[in-house]
Amino acid sequence: MEKEIKEIKGLPVMKKKEVEKAKEIIVIDIKMKFWSMVWFMVQWAIASIPAFFILVIMIMLFTAMLTAITQGF
Repeated sequence: MEKEIKEIKGLPVMKKKEVEKAKEIIVIDIKMKFWSMVWFMVQWAIASIPAFFILVIMIMLFTAMLTAITQGF
């Protein structure tokens, strides 16, 4: 029975004892070259543009629904 629990579709399954041994990790510093960081931040800014448009569309739909619902009152 224990051998059957160890893997589910090729993924390892942690036992209860292993989970209890898990420790909290705090990242203090990341060593990265300056221009690599700049390029990462530029990519991050470019990737946020579609997310902004999606949020604007969601807000517009929500506002339209509220307006349609409250228009009759």
